[in-house]
Amino acid sequence: MKLSIQYNKKIDSEKKLKKLVYFAYNLNKKFFKKELLSLQIKFFYTRKNFDVYFKKIYNQLSLSWIVAWIPYQRYIHIFSPSVFSIETSHNKKNFIKVLTHEIAHIFIKELYHINEPRWLIEGLADFIAEKDFKNIKLKTVVNFKDLHTFEDFHKSNSYNQSGLFIKYLLENFDQDTLLKLLSSLNNNGGKNDFNDFKKIFKTIYKINFNTVVKNWLDKK
Repeated sequence: MKLSIQYNKKIDSEKKLKKLVYFAYNLNKKFFKKELLSLQIKFFYTRKNFDVYFKKIYNQLSLSWIVAWIPYQRYIHIFSPSVFSIETSHNKKNFIKVLTHEIAHIFIKELYHINEPRWLIEGLADFIAEKDFKNIKLKTVVNFKDLHTFEDFHKSNSYNQSGLFIKYLLENFDQDTLLKLLSSLNNNGGKNDFNDFKKIFKTIYKINFNTVVKNWLDKK
């Protein structure tokens, strides 16, 4: 994998940054069992500079919890760990999880060319990032149909629900089955409606999606 990084040499060390990047990259490589051709990362040090690019795409300024995004293919914009606790609402210790999460998005897009279901993409990215789910208690559970598209998912930002369900899937079915599901979803340009997804899920898992969701909820 060809890695290119942009950073402030007066603040950060190339060696230390690349060490963090390769750690996050290798977590994804281990899970997906494949490599990326290349990866570019631009590190930011102020919210103002970060928003110069963010506003061009979204026509608005970023909120404090937004610490990273992917403006182009295989290209990540992220705040430097040196300013993570200063410029964002996140603790510096969460930097590696955020970076791993963003790299997971690139793996999923590059390998499987899918945009939906969004809960699956976000939940899997959190799982690979080794998010700690132990003490997370869901107050409400959103219907997965209402988390399918990017727009619908971000109405509730149900990251915890998505991650917990992915964790359940991987603990009760094998990893290769989930990878097979991802491969089977890349029809129609990566867009499948919720009913299409449920049909594909049943073909791969040999069980109805709603049944799996019910079993998960019964064990919560």
